[in-house]
Amino acid sequence: MLRDNDPDKWTYQEHTRVKHALLEKYLRAWIPILGKRNPTIAYFDGFAGRGEYTDGSPGSPVLALQLADKLADSFGRIVLRFVEQNEDNFANLQSVIEQELAVLKHRQKVDVQMTHGDFDRTIDGLLGFLEEHKASSVPSFFFIDPFGFTGIPLETIGRILQAERTEVFLTLMSRDINRFLGLPELDRTFCSLFGSGGWKPLIKRRDREQALVELYRAQLHEQAHASFSVHFKVCSQDRCGTLYHMLHANNSFKGHHIMKSIMFNQGVDGTFAYLGRDDLAERTQTKLFDTHDTEVLRNELLARFGGQTLGFESIMEKMCYPWYEEQPFIERHYREVIKQLEKDDLVSLERVSSKRTGLKGRDRVTFKEADG
Repeated sequence: MLRDNDPDKWTYQEHTRVKHALLEKYLRAWIPILGKRNPTIAYFDGFAGRGEYTDGSPGSPVLALQLADKLADSFGRIVLRFVEQNEDNFANLQSVIEQELAVLKHRQKVDVQMTHGDFDRTIDGLLGFLEEHKASSVPSFFFIDPFGFTGIPLETIGRILQAERTEVFLTLMSRDINRFLGLPELDRTFCSLFGSGGWKPLIKRRDREQALVELYRAQLHEQAHASFSVHFKVCSQDRCGTLYHMLHANNSFKGHHIMKSIMFNQGVDGTFAYLGRDDLAERTQTKLFDTHDTEVLRNELLARFGGQTLGFESIMEKMCYPWYEEQPFIERHYREVIKQLEKDDLVSLERVSSKRTGLKGRDRVTFKEADG
């Protein structure tokens, strides 16, 4: 197995670009929304790695720092904490970040600190920072992107999500977990990762990879007490096999709603996935055919909300519960379906947030009583 500072691990590949695209698009929305309403916001990178890849492409800490500088008009202060355990990677991180800080346009708004250490062992300090600022409630985003599956106990994820207004975006190395599952010497590691021995009955499952991801999501909800979660599958560029899954977990519908839309639009229609070498072919194919059957959404809305009046955003939020029944639809699907229901005289709309023909936010939707 390659060491974390091996150059082969720092070759910028398409799957990394996709992961960084998800991160950057979400932060581009997250920073202005929360920065305008709070004096301080915080970004934590738990496995920060190098500052740049071998071809000069920026690592995730640099992406976050550069984006913060571009969006500086949207916040008063942003705290960025980068944690990296490997000595060589940390040295590169320090060097690149110092170069970036020297040319930053809004240096006075950015508080950067780099820590050479293990993420799980430094979590007390990171959460201690949030505890110190509890009165002002610092919204915090944790990016947890390890090369492997050690050092991220579910207990630690739970501690993060218990802090007020925090969220987690993490890499679950599903391919490697699936590959090494069942090795006796890794029993404690997997119990720590999943928060229990619930992975053991999955060893003989044919759909083991998907079952492991769903188990992890279940643990995020049941043990780490996340209200919302969504995941995105990332495949190898030159093979069809899965590399890892990106999971976002939080307790805010708005954040969940934004990340779900980003993941939907980043993947091939309806897949919430980057499909590697098949990705372009699938995208070309789906231009000709609509793979998303919104009839499912239409029927569920009518069955669930018959006789009720709810705000448009409230409808989307309620459809996220229970988490294991949440459908893969985003705002534009809800808008299309409800506006068609209006044409079919099955709902009436009172537009509060939108104009005469729109549908958003607090617009009120009244569903007719279900037949029978």
